[in-house]
Amino acid sequence: MHRALIRVAIGEDVPAMVSVINEAFAVETFIDGARTDELEVRGMMRTGEFLVAVTEKTMSASVYTEMSGERGYLGMLAV
Repeated sequence: MHRALIRVAIGEDVPAMVSVINEAFAVETFIDGARTDELEVRGMMRTGEFLVAVTEKTMSASVYTEMSGERGYLGMLAV
C-alpha cells in the first residue's frame, strides 16, 4: 500500500481535482450535472486553498479551505 501525500494544490492539479470532485458528487441527487468545473476551481484558488491527497501520480481526495479571521471554512470534500 502506498502512502498518500497531502499538500496544497497547484494550478496543474486543477483537471484532476475537477474529476475527483465531480466523481464524488455524482451520487448527490440535488445537483444537476457536474458539481464544478475548472473555471470555478481556479476562482476558488484565488480566495482559499485546496488540499489534495496524492499517491504517486493519482489524486484520491481534495478539500477546499478558506480562512476568515479566526474562523475557517471547509468545503467540496471529495474522496
